[in-house]
Amino acid sequence: MEPPTYATLREVARLYADAQRQGAACCRGTTQTQCIFLTEIGWAGQLTLRELAHRLGFDKSWTSRVVDGLVAAGLLHKTPSPDDRRSVRISLTTAGHQRHAELNAMLNAHAERVMHRIPAEKRAAVYDALALLRAALRAESVDTTSEGHAQTVS
Repeated sequence: MEPPTYATLREVARLYADAQRQGAACCRGTTQTQCIFLTEIGWAGQLTLRELAHRLGFDKSWTSRVVDGLVAAGLLHKTPSPDDRRSVRISLTTAGHQRHAELNAMLNAHAERVMHRIPAEKRAAVYDALALLRAALRAESVDTTSEGHAQTVS
């Protein structure tokens, strides 16, 4: 039987992601998938289609269809890559930046509501734990040994 802490971590991640996705879907008719794309591109600034598909774990052709829909909606630009003529760079349009800002504001407000459900005297400990968890997750995604085991983060 696995320790309850691991199950708790997975449940927290699932509950939070589900709540954020549900809130994001209300962002002026933007679908959950479109919100995920806008958020990722907004964080990165600019990505190739291949980079975006890899980051999100989606098939390149399916990613291309979603991107084309966001281009048609006026939320994304596709420009030829200066490094590779077969590749395009994807970035937010002015309207895309506005939608990304609205989405971030809505998601931040949700995070604030969640954090305010935690007693004030315990919030600092939660923020500290979240910072440690973020560092561990970033290290896990980048820093693995040849055996595929994550290195310890201190």
